[in-house]
Amino acid sequence: MSSTGAAHELPLVLVVEDDPAVRAVLVAMLVEDYRVVAVPSAEAAFEAADQLAPDLILCDLALPGVSGEELLQRLRRNGTFDTPMLVVTGSNDAAQRVRLLRSGAVDFVTKPFLPDELRARIDNVLAGRLDLDRLRERVEAAQALAAQLQHALDSRVVIEPA
Repeated sequence: MSSTGAAHELPLVLVVEDDPAVRAVLVAMLVEDYRVVAVPSAEAAFEAADQLAPDLILCDLALPGVSGEELLQRLRRNGTFDTPMLVVTGSNDAAQRVRLLRSGAVDFVTKPFLPDELRARIDNVLAGRLDLDRLRERVEAAQALAAQLQHALDSRVVIEPA
């Protein structure tokens, strides 16, 4: 279960930003409301995402080596990684934004951004994630109940008159 399901624990945001100054600003901006882990590259993000199971990845597109767009595609490729990714970009390229959304990004923010806007977008994504986690729990409970009912019906002894 993701940490958004735990009432006592703040959601975990993985920040992927290669610029140390921007990374520090993002961490400072988010640390009051979230648990934050920041990494400087897509390679470090692969490892952190696998080990930490963050509730959200906030990722810059312009990263050295593997780009943020490729990171998104590689994380989504196996089909089992469903952590929402919010992309931060300095580009206004509409075709790229469409590609990102089709690749599985849940939202994007263009630099320079307003801190309140970024926090609002993060809050919206995390609220949707929490709703999805709750829905999954309800579906699992309903499936367990259906299995119990089926077992009870299957185990009933039917006595027919002779």
